[in-house]
Amino acid sequence: MQKLSGVERSEFGKGFARKLRKLGMIPAVVYSYGRDTISFSTNPKNVSKILLSSKRRNSLIILELINLTGKKQIKNVMVYDLQIDSITRTLLHVDFLEININIPIFVMVPVIVSGKCKAVVSGGYLIQIRNKIKLKCMPSIIPEKIIIDVTKLPFGTIRNSDIILPENVELADNAKYVVISVKPPRGIKEEK
Repeated sequence: MQKLSGVERSEFGKGFARKLRKLGMIPAVVYSYGRDTISFSTNPKNVSKILLSSKRRNSLIILELINLTGKKQIKNVMVYDLQIDSITRTLLHVDFLEININIPIFVMVPVIVSGKCKAVVSGGYLIQIRNKIKLKCMPSIIPEKIIIDVTKLPFGTIRNSDIILPENVELADNAKYVVISVKPPRGIKEEK
């Protein structure tokens, strides 16, 4: 679990957000099911460290908020959305989603292809159609990535249903979706 701190804010708008960024902070929001949205400011460098960690957006974050009266609140959150400046590539705004660590959640996990495919060595070509798959699991056991070994893969396809998932992790996508396809080489055209 990653840790992040923030200070609740009562001012809103574009002008206030610019002032925050000049002070080295960014505006952020926590959405909670059945509760009011909490607006706060946080350090963008700390958020960037979390986003560059191995789990990226799937990182479980312990958010320590200091509210307007000075009391601390601790929330379990994940990154829901973020806004990045298109020119400078700096973080402008982050939305977090409060989660219950005792309830399974849906996450998108990257798919990594591993190994040298025999069909590719014999002239075929491999196409990775899906870079991420949707999984359902507890927040504490979200896998960093799903590795698919294609070393023994013949010509054909690997579907979501063919992927071996870690224990207590379920597929939430359609089982028929194709993830990887290995096609044979194109034949040489004969001259007339």
